[in-house]
Amino acid sequence: MKLRGSFNLIIMTAINTMNKFKYGGVGLLVIVFLLFFVSALAVPLWGNILLGFGALTQSSLDNNTFLELIFGADYIRGFVYKLLLYEIMNITEFFTDKSQFYAYQQISKTIYYLFCFLISFGFIKISLKDRTTSEVIKTWLGFWIIMFLSGYRHFMEAEELAVVFTLGHFLFIYSSDRRLNYTSGIFLFFSFWV
Repeated sequence: MKLRGSFNLIIMTAINTMNKFKYGGVGLLVIVFLLFFVSALAVPLWGNILLGFGALTQSSLDNNTFLELIFGADYIRGFVYKLLLYEIMNITEFFTDKSQFYAYQQISKTIYYLFCFLISFGFIKISLKDRTTSEVIKTWLGFWIIMFLSGYRHFMEAEELAVVFTLGHFLFIYSSDRRLNYTSGIFLFFSFWV
């Protein structure tokens, strides 16, 4: 019970600090978040992610079945991450071709971050359901500002996705709802398979 109390104390301290700003600090957080998001989109894809796209493309040329394609990609990452990269690759190719490399990077990163944004917001909204919408948005913006501050070499990497699943795991563990406590173990499965 003490852990839940200290967790709530940390969240309430952060929210009370932000409430001292005009309009509850949401405007300031949104501006900082957008600056960091545009900065993350401007960073080119690193060799590791390009290697993942290349391995999935090479595996798809062999006319494999779906699972053979994911497992057959010569890329040492987890199943969930390879599956996500494959889906991002397919959705991105709907909008642009790989020959337009800059547009391909921007669209693939946008799709990836929209996926991560929606998942993390869902985790925060479900686990902090007794909080106001403003507090949920502040918590979500604060999480992503910290993620963007942690370094640009992890953008779109499997470790970033694992941190998003770990956020869900911890939020569900420390939630006051017992059903969420029981389902928190699902995130360990996804974190290790990323």
